[in-house]
Amino acid sequence: IFLDCGGNDGCSVRMFRDKHDPECEFEIYTFEPNPRFWNDYGEFKNHHLIKKAVWIEDASQPFFLGKTKFGFGSSLIKEKRTGNLDKNNPLMVEGFDFHKWIIKTFSIEDYIFLKFDIEGAEYKVLERMIKEGSMSYINKLAIDWHWNKIGVNKTTHDQVENNIISHKIDIIGWAAEPYRKNL
Repeated sequence: IFLDCGGNDGCSVRMFRDKHDPECEFEIYTFEPNPRFWNDYGEFKNHHLIKKAVWIEDASQPFFLGKTKFGFGSSLIKEKRTGNLDKNNPLMVEGFDFHKWIIKTFSIEDYIFLKFDIEGAEYKVLERMIKEGSMSYINKLAIDWHWNKIGVNKTTHDQVENNIISHKIDIIGWAAEPYRKNL
């Protein structure tokens, strides 16, 4: 299973299929709350687009859209300092408790490759997963960290990362920009 959190225009699905799953054997779930990108997902096999924001509760959330040409960098985190966010006119999106969804949807025996590029929300979500136990469902984590863009100090960042490592989860970097449609 590949969980693509912060799907953008499908670039991570294209990269994952190219580098890790050319036979399309993984079932993929993409989470993307920005309607700007929803039409970019029609081409994928064995894929589910969930038009929600990965979060720590089931509730509507303000989503701050990036004012860049293609809306890159949008975030649930108003304090995010990059992405030229429109902080005065958030889009209300449906957020959901990612931890609870993992526990309800999968088994601990499933092989889950999790990718996070959720523009700073990764800290609250990961902390909940660690505390509540769904982190033990994850086998591999590809992540784009945003600690320095949202005001998380390096010590806190290191604590979260070390806790993940203590779960024996392989952490890799992720840069799917070359796979974007809209450059």
